[in-house]
Amino acid sequence: EAFRVRVSERLRHKQRGLNSWDIERLVLQQFPDLYKVKCLPHTAPDSCEAPGHLTLVVVPSLQNRNAVDLLRPRADLDTLDRLQNFLDRLTGPTVTVHAANPYYQPITVAFKVQFQQQLDFGFYRKELNKEILRFLSPWVFAADSEISFGGRLHKTVILQQIEQLPYVDFLTEFKLFLGSNFSNDLSVAQTDDPRAILVSAAEHDIQKL
Repeated sequence: EAFRVRVSERLRHKQRGLNSWDIERLVLQQFPDLYKVKCLPHTAPDSCEAPGHLTLVVVPSLQNRNAVDLLRPRADLDTLDRLQNFLDRLTGPTVTVHAANPYYQPITVAFKVQFQQQLDFGFYRKELNKEILRFLSPWVFAADSEISFGGRLHKTVILQQIEQLPYVDFLTEFKLFLGSNFSNDLSVAQTDDPRAILVSAAEHDIQKL
């Protein structure tokens, strides 16, 4: 099956990086340690409006789970350099190729919670934090989970996910923050940067009601 996939892809791109689809498949074939590649035409490291530039944003494989930060997986500089040199040979002379890691934007939720009666708050607080992390960044727990660039997430979706847990009684004062801005309670967390990935913060502000 893998052979048929490679043959069909090779017949399409003919080992030439002519468009985004071709470039992504060429890179994934050449670098098996990468899990996902996003090709951004007309994009430079400091601008999303740079004609003649092309940026490859890459996510390393999470199979070797001791080698990466699972919340913010990043390729090493050697891999980025080799990737850039590889594409320089397959793209046109007018194209300037860049390789970069994603821009991770952490999502943090803050709320007060009442657990079901006679449940230890300290223990279930840790369990709840882990469950939120699992929902916002599922690849931390399963290496084959999807990692999506861009996107948006509604506060109500996270709230509903927490409320349906069997050990949660009810929540109050639920707030949603994006990045390091903890003064702006959002109804929707979203990013307009195509290089960004929304991820869970390592710790959420969970207080006893």
